Amino acid sequence: NIRAYDGGHRWHLGASLIGEECKRKLWYIFRWCYHETAPTPKDHGRKLRLFNRGHREEARFIEWLKGIGAQVWTHETPDVYNEQGEIVIEGKQFRVSAVMGHFGGSLDGIARLPERYGIDEPVLLEFKTSGTGQGFNKSVEDGMPVAKPQHFAQTSTYGSDPAYNFRYCLYFIINKNDDSLHVELVKLDWNLGNNMRTKAEQIILSQEPPPRISDNPTFRNCSYCPAKDICHKGAI
Repeated sequence: NIRAYDGGHRWHLGASLIGEECKRKLWYIFRWCYHETAPTPKDHGRKLRLFNRGHREEARFIEWLKGIGAQVWTHETPDVYNEQGEIVIEGKQFRVSAVMGHFGGSLDGIARLPERYGIDEPVLLEFKTSGTGQGFNKSVEDGMPVAKPQHFAQTSTYGSDPAYNFRYCLYFIINKNDDSLHVELVKLDWNLGNNMRTKAEQIILSQEPPPRISDNPTFRNCSYCPAKDICHKGAI
C-alpha cells in the first residue's frame, strides 16, 4: 500500500530540510513544484522501504535508552487503543512550529538521562539511519555538526524553540548494513536555530524563487538535484 509509506507532499516546510544549502530548492519543495518520491521510478518501492526503515528503528533506540535507565517521552499525548489493541486515536507528537504554522517538525523524543551521566536536564532525541560507507564513517570520525550539518541545523532549530530550550541533543545513527551504532551528545547552537527560522520565513514568504546556487546545471549540487529540470531547463 503506497499510502502507508508515501504521505505525498508535506503541508509545511520541514525543519529536517531547512539546513539544505540551496534556498531555491526549498522554495520549490514548499510550493509542491515536484514530488521527489513520486511513484514513477523503477525503484520507487525500494526507496520507500528504505525511508520506512528509519521509522522502524526508532523503537529499538527507545528500547536501548530505557535499558540504561533513561526516561523517554515520544508523544505529548499517548495513543488511544480499542479493546482489540488497535490504535483508534494517534497520540500527538512533540512539535515545533513557526511562520504561521508553515514551518516546523516533529521531535523524535525527549529523554532524561540517569544521574551518572551528569546532565540534569531534558535532552532532545534524534534518530537517524545510514548505509555503510562515507556517510556513516564521517559521522563517527568528525561528529554530527561537521559530518551532518543538515542534521545539526534541524536539531538546533528544535532546541532553540522557546517551548523546549534544549541545550543538548542525544544523536543516534545506526548502520543499516551491519548494525554499527554511533551515539553522540551534541551541544546545540541556538543562534543557528534562530537563523534557520529566519531562513524559513524568507523562503515561505518570498514571491520569487531565490537565486540558484549555481547557473551551471553540472555543478556538484545541481547535477543530481531532483529540481534540476525545473530550475535550469524550464520544465513545468
